[in-house]
Amino acid sequence: MKLKSIKLEYIAVALFMFTAFNITLWRFGANQSIAVLALLVIFYRPWRRELFSLQWLKTPVLIWSGVFIIWCIISLSYSEAPNLAKAAQGITMYSKLLFLLAIPIAFRETRYRRWVENALIYGVLINVILSVLYYYQFPAWITHYASYFSMNITFSINPLQMIYIVVMALWLLTMRICNREFAWHDVVVGVLLLAYLWLINLERSGFLIFIALFILFLGQRFGKKAVGVGLIAVPVFLGLLYFFLPPFQNRVNIGIQNIEAFQQTENVGTIGPDNSLGLRLAFTMESIPVIKDHLLFGTGVGSFRYVHAKLYPEQQKVFPANDPHEAYIYVAFELGMVGLAIYIAWLVSIFRWISRLPQKERYLLRGIWLIFVVMGFTDSGLPLNAIGLSFVLWLSLYLRPNQPPLAKG
Repeated sequence: MKLKSIKLEYIAVALFMFTAFNITLWRFGANQSIAVLALLVIFYRPWRRELFSLQWLKTPVLIWSGVFIIWCIISLSYSEAPNLAKAAQGITMYSKLLFLLAIPIAFRETRYRRWVENALIYGVLINVILSVLYYYQFPAWITHYASYFSMNITFSINPLQMIYIVVMALWLLTMRICNREFAWHDVVVGVLLLAYLWLINLERSGFLIFIALFILFLGQRFGKKAVGVGLIAVPVFLGLLYFFLPPFQNRVNIGIQNIEAFQQTENVGTIGPDNSLGLRLAFTMESIPVIKDHLLFGTGVGSFRYVHAKLYPEQQKVFPANDPHEAYIYVAFELGMVGLAIYIAWLVSIFRWISRLPQKERYLLRGIWLIFVVMGFTDSGLPLNAIGLSFVLWLSLYLRPNQPPLAKG
């Protein structure tokens, strides 16, 4: 039995690493791999016994995950989606939370964390290399792989989700360096990812979460005074980038133009699909009246795209809105203040759990938590595959470490 357990443990680690490696390279493969891992936990009897034990199920993070899923299911009864099947599609966006119930059962050994970290870091590095080759019009990539690139800048994945994983990888490497657990190649990879963040995939969301992590890093390592210095240093740093780095300057100028265009237009349908900031502002402004009209319960899970299309048909022709590109507005729109309160309670329960961890783990996971929370203000968060899945993966690695299996009986 012990030998079988060890074999299954290594199979679980392999599946977990495969998921992390492919999170930006092959969405289907990553999703199927993590699903197989969950089934492995369910069908292996010792793990299944732990899975359904009261001791495990009463974990606050899992309780709030379950409450949120249950509220999504309840909202099916009043969803304004055209039919039950389309409403149920909304639940699938949050189904990643169910992995938190099963996946941590298979992971107790802390050494596996390094393996999974490397899988994510080198998976995203490969995507960065492929993306840079295409960005600079490397002939072989242009001829054979053009259809695999999103917006001519990232391989197989949306640029926003890509930059999220890049910043996450940078945080993992930073923690290694701070803990003096790094090798020379970790520094090389970090420099390459930094160059990609600031010179190639110029996503403003990436800049925002990078700055948030920088302030967190100063606070955790050097205290409150360092945070004050950082808050002064960040505008100076951004100003220098603006004046001496033309690609950064151009990206900032486009953002300013986006906001001006939004302010000047009388019809948000005329903003245009290339105005990313303007569209985000439009989606938020258009969502607020709907939220007020359905304050407590929302319009029901899976309903946003249909309610929005009905209210703003002209804008729908220009840029179909599947979501408001803001996680908290999204939850409030579909699930009301009740759903938003549950979602925030889930985030708070994670933060409280992290606060009880040893310092090394606490410092790392606070960064992972902060990336996810800040990204929620610029895009839809959990429903986005790479963002939601990576967050669930890292919580799973730490949620149940070094726990002995339940005794038989």
